[in-house]
Amino acid sequence: MTSPPMVGVPALLRCRSGVSSRMVSPPCWRARSRRISQGPRTKEITIAVTVAIALPWLDAKGIQVPLAGNGIPATLAGVVAAVAIFGLIGVGLGALVREQVATVVGLLVYLFIAEPIVTRIPALSSWTIYLPGAAANALTQVAQANQDFLPPWQGGLVLAAYGLILAAAGTFLTTRRDIT
Repeated sequence: MTSPPMVGVPALLRCRSGVSSRMVSPPCWRARSRRISQGPRTKEITIAVTVAIALPWLDAKGIQVPLAGNGIPATLAGVVAAVAIFGLIGVGLGALVREQVATVVGLLVYLFIAEPIVTRIPALSSWTIYLPGAAANALTQVAQANQDFLPPWQGGLVLAAYGLILAAAGTFLTTRRDIT
């Protein structure tokens, strides 16, 4: 049930005071939070401020961070690509499972418990390099001891294939489901 409209009170005052005719937040709050969180350069500004604070602070403590050396740009690009592809994998799995908690828990249990156990079995090492976690490690060039990986570009292709297959399966299943 909705309350009667507030006569004589401008909409902006209602947003600032928290008085709303609905049980949810007023539309102006949602619009304001969208403008703040999805600004044109929010991510770039956040990264620039973090680097501008972190580099001088680390330098003052005697820690040198070479931004162009030691393969850091390639690793950073691999991390960005892996995060984007894992986002695609998450969306695809979420569309397939239709339960957010089960999707997140299942993916985390697989990536951090099941796959590391399987990759430590020497008899299976010939095909475990093609699993999603190992492909992501190859893409980001982050290697654990005693484990073989694909070259970074192949790891990226394998991980992208997982993402595209799951996204396509999720899209196909979602378009076939009954909406009611």
